[in-house]
Amino acid sequence: MFEIRPVWSKPSQEMESPVAKATYVKTQGMWKVYWMRADLKWHGYAPAPKVQTVDAFSRPGGARQTCVFFRVAEDAVEQG
Repeated sequence: MFEIRPVWSKPSQEMESPVAKATYVKTQGMWKVYWMRADLKWHGYAPAPKVQTVDAFSRPGGARQTCVFFRVAEDAVEQG
């Protein structure tokens, strides 16, 4: 999962920044969820460190409270 936004010095160009990823652990039949912090390293996503499905990865529990996955805009649309 990544964010697409304009390049600061060249707004006509876009850049992609990684935000989250999930890796499948075959022995457990689960997906491990990670997010990239400001230190540019992948960290386990504490509210939902493991999920059963890829769909659950795209909407992990707790994302609305922490806004780690940029849910704020979607919440505003749902309420608006």
